Amino acid sequence: TVGFGDDETLVEFAAEGVTVSVPLTPVGDGLYRLDGVPVFAESAAFGDVIEAEPGEDGRLRFIRVAEPGGWRTFDFLLRAGQLDGEWARTLLAEVAARGGHWERVFGGLLFVCVPPGSDLDPTPWVASV
Repeated sequence: TVGFGDDETLVEFAAEGVTVSVPLTPVGDGLYRLDGVPVFAESAAFGDVIEAEPGEDGRLRFIRVAEPGGWRTFDFLLRAGQLDGEWARTLLAEVAARGGHWERVFGGLLFVCVPPGSDLDPTPWVASV
């Protein structure tokens, strides 16, 4: 079980043996849009609408992806302090300007989520540092 924030809901991905906290928005009866990256889970991704049922202690138990969000997620493991440079500020501003989403986890793990139809590829930015 990995929890990141008090305002996030724990979602159990039983088939993967993983329970992670992730921000989400209810969008229907038993349906939730993932508004964050479900770190360590591979069954669902940022932007997906998932079907889930109430579980223990207020957790949700993942059932299936009801509607794929179509977002592409890039993940990078960076050295300490590497995200503090000008290149990172420029990249993250570009991601936001193009309607994307990014998250920094454990200090050096960067997730960049690119909306459907976008041609943004952050890989060259990260490779250049």
